[in-house]
Amino acid sequence: MLKKLLIFITFLLSLNPNSPLTARMPDPYVEKLQEKKYLKLSDGREVVLVRLFNENGPSNHMRLFLRQKEKVLWDVTYHEDFETVWADAHFLPLYDKEYSSDLNSDGFSEIAVAVWHGGNAMQFCRSIIFTIEENKLAVLTTREINYEFSRSVFKSREEAILKIASPK
Repeated sequence: MLKKLLIFITFLLSLNPNSPLTARMPDPYVEKLQEKKYLKLSDGREVVLVRLFNENGPSNHMRLFLRQKEKVLWDVTYHEDFETVWADAHFLPLYDKEYSSDLNSDGFSEIAVAVWHGGNAMQFCRSIIFTIEENKLAVLTTREINYEFSRSVFKSREEAILKIASPK
């Protein structure tokens, strides 16, 4: 009787798409997002992510550039920053396919970079939200995301503004 009860409970749990017993295929939309390493801003400036390689292949280092035409305005290499290893990264929409938006009304747009730490626990990854200032990017805040399934950092502009105004 106990065996039948366990089989029935397992069956019921498998009906829930968020159950840990349910295997989910990667989201093709998010897989395409993970290729996003370049942003062109409305003022013509560009933000670029580059994965660095060493003699053994890919390294856990990502370079983030801000440039205008051929001139590099700002360039930083990340490795183990913001409590995560930068095994890979890509740009992630802040909300509703919007990659750049002024969320805190300071006159500068914000962008988000999703960072994968290289491990299996993809539901515990970070997005780093940067403010694009005159000639540099400044970290505004970080947010937890699921690297494998997050289509944006926030569900809507209203949520983004609310969460940025009161981060915790």
